[in-house]
Amino acid sequence: MRATRGVRLTPVPLAAAARGAVALAVPLLIGVLTGAVVPAVLAGIGALWGVGQDGSDPYRLRLRRLVRMGLAAACGLLAGGLALRSGHPVAVPGCLVAAALLGGAVSLRGPLASVAGMHLLLGATVGAGIPVPGPWWQPPLALLAGVALVTALSATPWLWRRHAIERDAVLAVYRAAAEALSAAGSAEAEAARRRLTAALDHAHRAMGRHLSRRVRSGTELSALRDAFDTALRLGEVTSALVWEGRVLPAHVRDVPLRLAARLLPAAGTAAPAAGTAAPTAAGTSSGATARPVPGRTAPPAAGTAGAPDPAAAAETAPPPTGTPTAPGTAASDDGPAETPAT
Repeated sequence: MRATRGVRLTPVPLAAAARGAVALAVPLLIGVLTGAVVPAVLAGIGALWGVGQDGSDPYRLRLRRLVRMGLAAACGLLAGGLALRSGHPVAVPGCLVAAALLGGAVSLRGPLASVAGMHLLLGATVGAGIPVPGPWWQPPLALLAGVALVTALSATPWLWRRHAIERDAVLAVYRAAAEALSAAGSAEAEAARRRLTAALDHAHRAMGRHLSRRVRSGTELSALRDAFDTALRLGEVTSALVWEGRVLPAHVRDVPLRLAARLLPAAGTAAPAAGTAAPTAAGTSSGATARPVPGRTAPPAAGTAGAPDPAAAAETAPPPTGTPTAPGTAASDDGPAETPAT
């Protein structure tokens, strides 16, 4: 009991539990009320498989996983059902062997492909083992209906909380860093540091696809990326301080939460303003006077003693170079005027 006293229990995902209850109950209830029990059971199987792939990860990743799983399971169910309806003794074993080989080959391409390959084999097993009355296309559609119900329930909150999952993951890093700094110098420091590492890993998975693409500045996603970059550096600094084993003052322990309040925008809002004023041009402030440069005489102002008079300068200016004109003749802009004949 003492060994497990310091272990923190994982919070129950109430939203996922509620979605699972609704997704499993609705198809069966509709089947009982309408009398279509067999399609309702198949829809319930699809909903059950969909609930198994539901989670709290970002909506786009969740949607891709559910769609691939549903399509693979429907294809397997269709292939198994057609093999069973054919009545050939080799059709069902051949279908299962082919589904197993194809599912194993697909599973090697990544986590999402692994989910699709596994449910391809599950669908083929159910379709080849349970005879379903009705047309051949009805079981795959019923299965897809159950998966579509789970997908709709899981992805609908994206409409009003688009980047809330990423924001919560990044915010968890700042909170874990604050807890680690508070536990520095105590027996709980190592456990707090491990929780910080786990929070960083979860935030990196949540922000993974947003880190490799260009994001327009000034948006909520841009602010989340900046906050995540700061969280990475904060994690390194926090780990170093925890390893030193010294008790930190209160103003140091509050730094992560202050950073989170400054960097993380509220859900659905743009990036926080930088709060910096634009630089003022030199010498343009109101009431500022020009400073004389050492070794250089400032030019006198207009109308003061020593300033050249424009009228006097015009009278004493030398005549323009060119051909002199005779007295009594006028010069034009095109050149000297011709002298009239006498």
